[in-house]
Amino acid sequence: MPKKLWGQGTGPVEIAGEIVGQTQLTEYLRQQGAEQVFLPKPCPDLVYYHYCGEQELFMFHNENAFTAFRGEIMLPLEHGAVYYDGMADVSYALPVREEQGKKYVEIELLPYNACVILDRDSSGLLPYRKLSEELSACGVQKNLDGAWNYGITTEKKFPEPVDSGKMEQLMPVSDLIPEFSGHVFYEKVFSMAQKPEKAYLEFTEVYECLELYVNEVRIGDALCMPYVFEVTEALQEGENRIKAIVTGTLDRDQVNYKAPFVRLDFHVSEPVGLCGEVRLYTK
Repeated sequence: MPKKLWGQGTGPVEIAGEIVGQTQLTEYLRQQGAEQVFLPKPCPDLVYYHYCGEQELFMFHNENAFTAFRGEIMLPLEHGAVYYDGMADVSYALPVREEQGKKYVEIELLPYNACVILDRDSSGLLPYRKLSEELSACGVQKNLDGAWNYGITTEKKFPEPVDSGKMEQLMPVSDLIPEFSGHVFYEKVFSMAQKPEKAYLEFTEVYECLELYVNEVRIGDALCMPYVFEVTEALQEGENRIKAIVTGTLDRDQVNYKAPFVRLDFHVSEPVGLCGEVRLYTK
């Protein structure tokens, strides 16, 4: 039925349309052929943006805070598929599977993570591989537990530590100094019988940003999950030294200032530093 909409002119503009209930909208759009992106296995936490311009762009974001998305996605591809990792600024050739005229790609998105898939020829790019497959292929996993040295500093004093100590087990510094906000240095020395063919370091839980050095070589940084770094070239036979610099938010620093009279209390929401485990995967 026609519907009157106010345009830029002096009067309403009539356009043709239909009224569809919210519960019937998905099926209606599917019948009209509007469903160009389809998940064979539903995932309510996976959202996407579809840009139609000089080329087709699809941005996918896993909004789940705890569970990874692993599965196939049906896309209207014509030229191929390129997987773009914006955090690392790297593009990969993404395999395309075709079945009954439909084209599918399979990806893995960890919690909070996003990617862009481009409808483009992927010739000459490195093949896309899921992170879980890369870690599983290493075969050997070692937890770097035990004692860690630590130091803390503020933004003004960085990189000089203002306090330091030793913890028998890895823990967030906020467990020791609840009101601290700033930078935390974690250091540990471990030994390897031989240099591995392939190696990754995984930090399972970090609050919030992490910058990693191995044997004084800067490996990189990460602002969110996954906190996983390839460290193959930096490792060596014998003694190896890890240095992780963790930068938190100003959340806990708020307790050092008087709150406005309208605030009756203040609750800290996150720890500061490393939680969980540090895992070394080698092959």
